[in-house]
Amino acid sequence: MRLEHIQIENFLGARRVDVQLQKRVNIFAGANAAGKSSIQEAVRMALTREPVRVELKKEYGALLSEGAEGGFAEVTFDTGHAVVTLPNGKFNDYPMPAALPYVIDAQRFAHLPVNERRAFLFGLMGLKTDGEAVRKRLLDRGLDALKIDRVQSMLRAGFEPACKEAKAKATEAKGAWRAVTGETYGSEKVKTWHAPKPAFDAAAQAKAATELKHADVALESWQQTIGKLGAEEARRAALKAKLPALHDHAAMVQRFETKLGVDEASLADLDATIARTATAAGGGPRIGLVHDLARAIRADPAGVARDRASPLGPGARRPRRIREGARQARRGR
Repeated sequence: MRLEHIQIENFLGARRVDVQLQKRVNIFAGANAAGKSSIQEAVRMALTREPVRVELKKEYGALLSEGAEGGFAEVTFDTGHAVVTLPNGKFNDYPMPAALPYVIDAQRFAHLPVNERRAFLFGLMGLKTDGEAVRKRLLDRGLDALKIDRVQSMLRAGFEPACKEAKAKATEAKGAWRAVTGETYGSEKVKTWHAPKPAFDAAAQAKAATELKHADVALESWQQTIGKLGAEEARRAALKAKLPALHDHAAMVQRFETKLGVDEASLADLDATIARTATAAGGGPRIGLVHDLARAIRADPAGVARDRASPLGPGARRPRRIREGARQARRGR
């Protein structure tokens, strides 16, 4: 973008400005309050569509020169022009380059967070930062594919966490080097260092193989024993879980047995009372109308049957024969 013409009216301290830019570099000079900053802010607002000195659109009237009712700033460049009018704050629609706000205000780039600054630079240079594009570029440089995959997995959380993890893995690797070699790690030493080759003993290997087979057999036996013990432990645990209910049942049986003993004792007392009563009743004379009738029936059952069939009815006076039989029965007691 190359600026060619600046035209401003009633924008802050710039009452009327009409400058044709003939050269690539142009310097504006003047006394204090001459309008130098006003020109810079008018150009910036027209190009970036961002307000200066105010925040809200309804405050744009404060950007007008004193006593003015309207104003504007127009910047013409090689591919088009940008305009802002005051006090309504309207801008024309033109394709603003993404880097333009940072060119006009260099401090804005410096204040960006690290990740946003990196994304801005990658976008400015047209670089792709997705995982597949980065992997392809690293492979094109002849790097190890396995190491690339390891680095990519760390980068998913961001550059800073990946850097910390890489440092931790490097420290761990150096510690492993020292444990194996007994020496302090050195970047130059590692290029030529080779682990000493231990002597081979065929007899020792055969002995170790035999011991390994014996260990496998013993391990299998132990595993079977452990399995049996585990099953026995589960069985005992199941029985133990039943104990509370069994204890409750046992307590109920004991209560039932106690109650049964009490009931049996009461029954024995009752049987003894009945026996005593029966004994006392069986030895004495049976006196009363009921006993008299019973004895009469035993003496003449046929007569009683005829009496029941008599038209006198069961409530009538019995024949003399029945009465005599009853008297004889009483006398024979």
